[in-house]
Amino acid sequence: MTMSCMTAVRHHIKALRSAGWRDLSGPHRSARTVSAVDGTTPSPTMRRVVFGRRGASQHRVAYGAALLLLVGLIPVVVTASRAGALASEVTAGGSTTAVSTAAVTAVTLSKPTGTAADDVLVASFTADNAPSATAPPGWTSFVPTLKPGNGAALFGYYHVVTTADATANTWTWTLSTAQKWNGGITRFLGVNTTTPLDTTIATAVDNTATATTITVPAITTSTPGAMLIGGLGADGSTPQTTPPATWTQSWQSTGAQIAEQAAKPQPNPGPTGPQTWTINQGRALAAWMTALRPR
Repeated sequence: MTMSCMTAVRHHIKALRSAGWRDLSGPHRSARTVSAVDGTTPSPTMRRVVFGRRGASQHRVAYGAALLLLVGLIPVVVTASRAGALASEVTAGGSTTAVSTAAVTAVTLSKPTGTAADDVLVASFTADNAPSATAPPGWTSFVPTLKPGNGAALFGYYHVVTTADATANTWTWTLSTAQKWNGGITRFLGVNTTTPLDTTIATAVDNTATATTITVPAITTSTPGAMLIGGLGADGSTPQTTPPATWTQSWQSTGAQIAEQAAKPQPNPGPTGPQTWTINQGRALAAWMTALRPR
């Protein structure tokens, strides 16, 4: 990039900041956003700047409509958006899993490594014989209890991590009757802690006991940078599951009653289309899908 071009870019950034624009991303992000905080824009075409970081240097560019710049080794892309103030992206952290092949009333799941205040944890588990479950304090049920074949029950919860959780290494749900179960937790960063969910919950149940796929209806996200999350439960202990195409499996737990969770970034708001999970042996199945809203 020429010095004159770089000078023009820096001048444009200075004008944006003077007009009330600010960087909404945190220091841990690899993607950054500059947006208007008062809903106004100095240019009818410019809404958002996303840039990658390599090495120690950082460059923030706001330069009119869509264009591609190269600042050293850093790609910079300017994109248009309908929103005045854009959020940062949700990212997935680590996961933990657990299983009890013996019938017990306690479902105990461990905290993923690195969990910190303001993270959002998403837990799900599948228990045999469709019991009810009582969640530990601070956990919110967001998946209606799904009962594949009436021989199992699939549960889903989220939890906004607080400073009080610093000494908590596990959380325990209580089942109404002793049952075997599989489950896990995934950590998510950059989630809106006031309104963690960006959309409604879509679910599907197949009670045929011979199903090898299950398709969850489409949802529609409303916020840029959302994260699609979903999971599967099966009335069976051994089959292996595959999440929808382009999704990443966060974890799978087998040996009692199968539970699985997966995620996929949704950078732009809009419909997801139906999403299909696959299993390698016929079983009664249940699945769910929603999205996490970024800060």
